[in-house]
Amino acid sequence: MTTTRTDFGNDLLNPGKRQPSGSVSIDAYGIAQAQLTFAVDSDPANLTDVIDTYSTGVDYPDDLGFTMKSYKYHLSSAKGGVSMLTVDYIGVARGIDYTDAQITGVANTMAQPIETHPNFTTHDIRFVAGPLAGTNSNPYNGAIFVPVNTPPGVAPQYSFGGFAVSNTPPQNKKAGIRQYLRPMVNIRGQILFGFTAVAKAYKLANMSGMIVHDTSDLTKLVAPVIPGGVDPYKKALITSVNIEAIGSIESGKHVVKATYDLMIANDTIGWDLDVYQISPVSIFS
Repeated sequence: MTTTRTDFGNDLLNPGKRQPSGSVSIDAYGIAQAQLTFAVDSDPANLTDVIDTYSTGVDYPDDLGFTMKSYKYHLSSAKGGVSMLTVDYIGVARGIDYTDAQITGVANTMAQPIETHPNFTTHDIRFVAGPLAGTNSNPYNGAIFVPVNTPPGVAPQYSFGGFAVSNTPPQNKKAGIRQYLRPMVNIRGQILFGFTAVAKAYKLANMSGMIVHDTSDLTKLVAPVIPGGVDPYKKALITSVNIEAIGSIESGKHVVKATYDLMIANDTIGWDLDVYQISPVSIFS
């Protein structure tokens, strides 16, 4: 026995008939996502048209004050030559078209040369140095400074040769030390850049290995955590950037999720501007 299909009502051709159920969610950072279901004719030619349409990034049909576009979908077959198409949409519920930074941070330590320690001051001509480098009152357990050849008329210079070891007690507890564990703050952030703001994500990716451009950029990258001090952006080094395009890149209807890491410099020394370049352009302006 065969069943004869009888067509009536909506022909369910591309883009399909929207079903009553659906959902919209917006998280605390401004990422907006929605899901709708459409009934579509299961004819292969129609399904091809449906797939082509939604693959290019279709606008969410309701006006919510911001843009969402389709970026993935799921087809399930049903009786009567009808398939159900579930479409997922994504966008940014912010007028600036990028989300707030989602921040996680880790406070750890990193080995640094002992000469960079705040208590290690440069040795001067009188052989008097800071707390770590020893003083005249304890010359045997102090630091060893090796004179460096300098031109005539130039103040004598010295290189650090290590901490001395006395042949009489007390033993120098600094003997052999060349490094120390400096507290470090590493910040990981994640921002979703919307359809009109993807160029900002690519600018951020090109700044890996550079210092943040200015305080305005830093505020957006690490808000609400901002290192203190004068010109705090000069203490924030972009150490890595990973980007993920979501949606149709070919049609230009995609968003970009950028995950980046910042390393905060020593409060007293900061990043050496002779070594690390400040980003030449702003990300967000």
